[in-house]
Amino acid sequence: MKTCRDCFHYTPCWKATSVSVRQNVERNEIVQYCTDFCDKRRVLELSVGIGEKVYLFAAKKIEVASVIEAAACVEDKGVEAEFVAEAVDGFRYFNHDDIGDTVFLTREGAEAALAIRNEKRA
Repeated sequence: MKTCRDCFHYTPCWKATSVSVRQNVERNEIVQYCTDFCDKRRVLELSVGIGEKVYLFAAKKIEVASVIEAAACVEDKGVEAEFVAEAVDGFRYFNHDDIGDTVFLTREGAEAALAIRNEKRA
């Protein structure tokens, strides 16, 4: 049986509940009635969140985009994280494997990778 301790929301929920509810939680009597239960073993934390900036390679320069959509999709090979970012001139689509290769979480990381890429081409 699942318990409150198995829930993703356990810590904030625990802090927000009364002593009487906490006593029931300790006896595992609440989880069967909880409408917010989320099994923490099934939660996937994405490396980039909605609204965060990413830095992408675009025609030998770095382009800044804002993530507007993020999803975890179950595929034959496992779980794939996919993202949509909005740039000045349109949308950019990337997945988790692109981070650190053509998509970066910091401008400094993108600039360093672009310099290395340019050196290899020269």
